[in-house]
Amino acid sequence: MARFLRPSDCSCTICRRQPPSLLASASNTLFQLVLELDQFVLTSETTYSQYVQAVSSRRVPTRRLLPPNFTVIRLPFRCDVSHKVHRHCQGNGTWKVEMKRIFRSDIEAIRSLTEIENLFLCRYCKRGLFFYSI
Repeated sequence: MARFLRPSDCSCTICRRQPPSLLASASNTLFQLVLELDQFVLTSETTYSQYVQAVSSRRVPTRRLLPPNFTVIRLPFRCDVSHKVHRHCQGNGTWKVEMKRIFRSDIEAIRSLTEIENLFLCRYCKRGLFFYSI
């Protein structure tokens, strides 16, 4: 078992800080990823992994898994050959592009959003390109 070596007389924040315990990590995971699924709503802050967790749980109503202005999904972004980023995110992207797709059903849209990560998400922040930047 590894021990943290720190001076016993130092009271700075870096020396006093310890990694979270296993119990604290498990509690955080339980409350943030499992119990809060009942309040899940797809927003501009939702990451791809959070979205996949919500879809996989089968506890979130379908309408809360869909982007704004559904049945049409518009993706405004900057890009180079294979990298798409929000217009306000860092990264390369000399082309300004907008794509649009009309989905026939909620299920088709949710399946596309979970299976085609590179198409719908910003490479820089891993959030949906279908949320327009301010």
